[in-house]
Amino acid sequence: MVINVSTSLLNFDGSPCQRDPKDTRPFTVRDAIDQAISMPDPTMSSDDKYALFKVGRRLYEGEAVELSLEEAVMVKAAVAKIFNPVVYGCICEMLEGAKPGK
Repeated sequence: MVINVSTSLLNFDGSPCQRDPKDTRPFTVRDAIDQAISMPDPTMSSDDKYALFKVGRRLYEGEAVELSLEEAVMVKAAVAKIFNPVVYGCICEMLEGAKPGK
């Protein structure tokens, strides 16, 4: 699947999510995934850690990032561990609505 990681995440009211009150830049899919996979579960296998490392590198190669189904599942799990329902829901909708890969 291919996702656009520069997409801004939106609150329930449609306003852009922000990084924090002092930082008015929109919070993007790239930001959320980067933060989530940078704090993996310490019980995660070395193979899964390496898979997420490779995802992290691809986040900065362009706006369109291809993820395998397995990578998408790992990303959703990582996002769920550290973010609120708004961010998690936006990521789920992005991943579930993603176009099939190349």
